[in-house]
This record gives sequence, structure tokens and C-alpha cells, in this order.
Amino acid sequence: MQTYNGSFLRTTFPALQNVQSALIKAGLGNSVKVTVPLNADVYESSSGLPSEGDFRADIHDLMLAIVKFLNDATAPFTVNIYPFISLYSDADFPVDYAFFDGNANPVNDGGTSYYNMFDANYDTLVHALQKNGFGNLPIIVGEIGWPTDGDRNANIEYAQRFNQGFMSHISSGKGTPLKPNADINAYLFSLIDEDAKSVDPGNFERHWGVFTFDGMPKYAFNLGTTNTGALIPA
Repeated sequence: MQTYNGSFLRTTFPALQNVQSALIKAGLGNSVKVTVPLNADVYESSSGLPSEGDFRADIHDLMLAIVKFLNDATAPFTVNIYPFISLYSDADFPVDYAFFDGNANPVNDGGTSYYNMFDANYDTLVHALQKNGFGNLPIIVGEIGWPTDGDRNANIEYAQRFNQGFMSHISSGKGTPLKPNADINAYLFSLIDEDAKSVDPGNFERHWGVFTFDGMPKYAFNLGTTNTGALIPA
């Protein structure tokens, strides 16, 4: 993340290499795949359009080294995508574009319409990989979610709207404009609230869970795994 001011630029890739070496020595190199969660700000688009996506100029060579390493290891690219953070960081960010209701004014990219930030962000990464010769590299969304407290946009209504919308979106099998009909592998962040105060990067940080820290569901949320569509208290 840019907010870490380059703290891990010299250690991330060597750590990735060390883990892969350990897996190979343990005889697990073919069955366990190494990866590293990267924030979505490792790539960018100068115009805001996915078709202009590329890795950030200041870390371009490093990102290509990491991507090549993942590709050679047949490992996935893992990215954390947070529309909430975009809304938190920019007061002018169009709120509806963070969600999946189809109510946002679409962004037109050469005839392709994007109705939500997730698809646009994901496809910016897809284009960055394609542009640099790694279009077949698998992508995993390592973290995505919405907090319920700690900011004016962090509330139960928005969290339910986003998480349910995202679940329905990826369950539809439609994929994204650059990856139509593709399965999207994603991990929802997070299961449970933290029972401790955290202010990094904001007061919302401890409130990402779909359960409170004592295991009670915060809102109705259909994961498609039960007939009722309700979460079971943990």
C-alpha cells in the first residue's frame, strides 16, 4: 500500500521467494501455491478507464518481477479490493458506483460500460497483466468487504447492501467485461469484528466483520448455503 511509504518494497519479493523455496524443499511446490496479497493501488489507470490500466510507474519493474515469479510458479495474483476505502478517501466519489445495484452512472470505456467500481478495478488489473504479457495469470480477490461503524459511510445498511450485492454479483457467473463468464475467487473480509480498538487506517478498521466479536450476525446475509438465507450465530 502507498500509505506504508515503501516500507516493504525491499522485503516482499525476497519473502515470496523464500516461501516458495521452503515449499519446494518440503516437496509441496506442486500442490501448495505461494502468493502475496497486494493492495489494489499497485496498479492504476491515468484516465480512470480499465483499458488504460498498468502497474504503477514507481514500482513497475518490481511488480513485473513478482508477476513473472508467480507465473513461473503457476501461482495466483492476489489482490485486495476495497470500494469502501475509495469512498472514505474521496468525498467526491460517487456513492452508488461502490455498489452493485446498477443505479450508478456508468463509466464508458470504448463502448464497454462499467456500472460498479469492483468490475472496473478488477479489469484494470486484468488489463495490466495482459499488457505486460501475463493475461492468463489467475487472480484471487484476497479481501473485499464493508465495515459497519467508525465512519459516516460505515454502517449496517451499506455493509449489507455491498456484501449481498457482491455475493449475488459473483454468484451470477457473469464475470466482468474483460473476463466474461469467469469464476471470480474471492474472500470476504471479515468474519468477525475485532475485540480491540484499531485506528489503522481509521476507526472503522475493527468493524469489518459480518459477526460481532461475540458471534452474533449483524444483518441478514444470504451466502447461498442455507434454505433460509440467514447467518447462523457463531
